[in-house]
Amino acid sequence: MRFSLPAAVLAIASLTSGFTIPEGLAEGVYTASINDDGTHNFTLISDTPSAPSVPALSKRATTWPSGTKPVCTGGTMLGHYDFYDGGAWGNFWSHCQSLGGTKIGSGSSIFSYWGNAVAYMCAYGPNPCSVVEWGDAVNWAQNACPYTSGAYVEPAYLNIPSWKKSYGYTNSKTSFC
Repeated sequence: MRFSLPAAVLAIASLTSGFTIPEGLAEGVYTASINDDGTHNFTLISDTPSAPSVPALSKRATTWPSGTKPVCTGGTMLGHYDFYDGGAWGNFWSHCQSLGGTKIGSGSSIFSYWGNAVAYMCAYGPNPCSVVEWGDAVNWAQNACPYTSGAYVEPAYLNIPSWKKSYGYTNSKTSFC
C-alpha cells in the first residue's frame, strides 16, 4: 500500500489537533469524531440529559495504572460556575453514567459544553466512560493543578495511557483530546 507524505501529514495532524468547539454550537452533550477527510464531526446527544436509569460503571481498578498522570494545560481559565454549577460537570456525569459501559470509539470524545466550560473523555482506543473514574480523575487533576483566580479554574486532564483514554475539563475556546 502506498502512503503519500501529504496524507501522512493530514493523518498526524488530525490525531494531534484535538477538538475545538465550533462557533455557534449550542450547549449540550455531544460526541466528537474525526471524519475521513480530517474534519471534525459533532453530534448532539442531549441539550439537558435526564437522570440515568442504569447503575454507575465502576473504575477498572482500585488504583490507576502505571504512567497515569495529571496534566495542567494552563491557558484560558474556565468558569467555576459553568463547570460545576451551570451544567458541564453534571451533564457529563449524567451522560457518562447513562452509557452503561457502552464503549466510545477510538479517536472520539464525549463532552459536555456549558458556558465557557467543557467536561470530556477522550478515547484513543475503544473505551467505556465511568463516572467513578471521571470523579477521581477530576479530583486528581485539580489537586495537581490548583491554580484558581476568583471564579475561574485552570484547565487540566488526567492522561491514562495504558487504558488509551483521558478525562479532563477545559475552556470552550481551547482544543481538547
